[in-house]
Amino acid sequence: MFSKLLPSNKRLIKLVLILSLAAGLTYCGSSPTEQINQALDRRKEGMIKKDIDIYMSAVSRSYDDGKNSYADIRKKMQDFFSVFDKIELQIEDRSFYISGKDAKVVEKYILSFSFPAGTQTGKAEQLFIMRKEEDGWRIVNGLGNQ
Repeated sequence: MFSKLLPSNKRLIKLVLILSLAAGLTYCGSSPTEQINQALDRRKEGMIKKDIDIYMSAVSRSYDDGKNSYADIRKKMQDFFSVFDKIELQIEDRSFYISGKDAKVVEKYILSFSFPAGTQTGKAEQLFIMRKEEDGWRIVNGLGNQ
């Protein structure tokens, strides 16, 4: 079938195949910024759903901020989730400073939480230290002050 195509059609098919391949490669590979955003978005989703497993999927098992380990953060967040009826987290801005497999991310956000006595809302800024591990970017420091 392809042998009967005119030369201009063959070139068009090659061009379409090359562009499709290039688009596929671009789509499959995401930048470090996109990967870090995905990890921090899992943290956000975990907070909103009050789901400790989703939340902790953004945290490195080697987490250490000098006062808290991975297990400490897990326990603190479970306690935090149990206190509030509803948690809302709105990200206002994220700034990225990436160097190889290490990154610093400053996140500005609005946090609202509801409990039987009412609702409390506040703006905050947090510095996360992140590292690229075998299975993606994870928070290695910066959660202890929550």
